[in-house]
Parts: sequence; C-alpha cells; structure tokens
Amino acid sequence: MNATESVSLIKKALISAEVDIEDYSLNEDTDLIEEGILDSLDAMTFLFHLEKEVNEKISEIDDEFDDFTISTLIQILSNY
Repeated sequence: MNATESVSLIKKALISAEVDIEDYSLNEDTDLIEEGILDSLDAMTFLFHLEKEVNEKISEIDDEFDDFTISTLIQILSNY
C-alpha cells in the first residue's frame, strides 16, 4: 500500500471511529494523540477500525503501541 492509500485508510478509520477530523489538517507530522485528535479510548476504537479496513490484525500494533504519528501509521500500513 502506498502513502496516499494509507492516508485515505487512516482518514476512513478516524471517521468510522466517529472522530471529527474536519478541523484538523492531517499530514505526515501529525501526532493524533499529541494534537488532541484522539484520546485513549478513541485511539483503541481507531485502531480497531484501521484493522477492519485492512481486513486483518496489524501485528505492529499491540497493547504497548503509542506512536500515533501519521508517518508511523503510513510506514506500518505499507506492509499491507
């Protein structure tokens, strides 16, 4: 999956998690937690929807996953 497809999936998962992203400009440097886009509960819901979008468990994401920058998520999604 390329970066454009990854960003599209990230946005789709955020919307599915009912996160309002209209007020945010998402780019590769965006940290979804640090910028207040996701809180801890939203993060779990977002990751669930992200895995649903790729239709499999994302092995890089576990209970200790805490890097919610768009660039890291793009890098992870490039494996799918």
